[in-house]
Amino acid sequence: MHRLEHRMHLLGTWLFGATAAICLFVLVFKFADKMATSTALEAIAHPLLIFATIATAGLPAVGAAIYGIRMQGDFAGTAERSEALAHALTSLRTVIDDDDTGFDTLIRRVRRASDLLTEDLASWLQTYHARPLTLPG
Repeated sequence: MHRLEHRMHLLGTWLFGATAAICLFVLVFKFADKMATSTALEAIAHPLLIFATIATAGLPAVGAAIYGIRMQGDFAGTAERSEALAHALTSLRTVIDDDDTGFDTLIRRVRRASDLLTEDLASWLQTYHARPLTLPG
């Protein structure tokens, strides 16, 4: 989940950077077109401006959609909760390995493992019940 969150963040950043680069390129192109005395740039000006218009409208829209997916998916929060649960279960495993194997001790350890998993499930349910998927409108 952490890698997915990171990759989606990088993709959003790249889309923003690409949009800024296209805008900068168009500004440089328009400046060069005004400064040029020949008509060589006029042949590609219209298709270039159409591409730039579509790209500078589409790339931010895709970036906003990716941001929405990141926020709705809560990938960073899921990664943090999973890491905390893994740490708690690893600690419990170490304690189980070091303890004697008496029946009462095993019952306490099983209850602790059950409590950890139940707390994780409750946290997950609280997170996703608070953000139901609904259609806009």
